[in-house]
Amino acid sequence: MFNGKFLVHLWLISVMLIGQANCSASAQTRKVKFGETFTLKLDETVETEDGKFKVQLKGVGRTISGSGEVEYAEFRVWFNKLGQLITISERKNASKIVGNYVIELVNAESFGKVRCQLEISRKK
Repeated sequence: MFNGKFLVHLWLISVMLIGQANCSASAQTRKVKFGETFTLKLDETVETEDGKFKVQLKGVGRTISGSGEVEYAEFRVWFNKLGQLITISERKNASKIVGNYVIELVNAESFGKVRCQLEISRKK
């Protein structure tokens, strides 16, 4: 009925369409306001209201330190269109400065739904 070449072409086309759908779905970002606490889910990307800074949650985990278990979150951040990976541990006042922005990790959850709560502000 169908020859092998046709089936291979059909398979390649379907793989390309699925890949494009996944790329466009992952490209969705939402805007967040400075100073507001928001929830970020695994692989979700947010952009600051000025459009100059993006953050994507890549993972959440637990480590043991002298004071007990501490959760941490790993992010990919973009500032001036340059990307880098950062890790922030969940401690009181846990934050990182990237360029002109401060990312504060408010809460990280590694059990069940992987997500975290963040607050982004401008560096003073």
